[in-house]
Amino acid sequence: MRLLNVIYSSLERPDTAIDKIWYDEAERRLAAYKAGKVQGIPADQVLGERP
Repeated sequence: MRLLNVIYSSLERPDTAIDKIWYDEAERRLAAYKAGKVQGIPADQVLGERP
């Protein structure tokens, strides 16, 4: 049980400030895509083919 407590206490806690930064970045990127300022890249090209 002690080991479990040590592992649990070492996990990251959510950080709302960082979440807000990522949310704003996602919104900025989506707006740029919709405005035609950037192009999307197909997922298979980014991730490569999977067996």
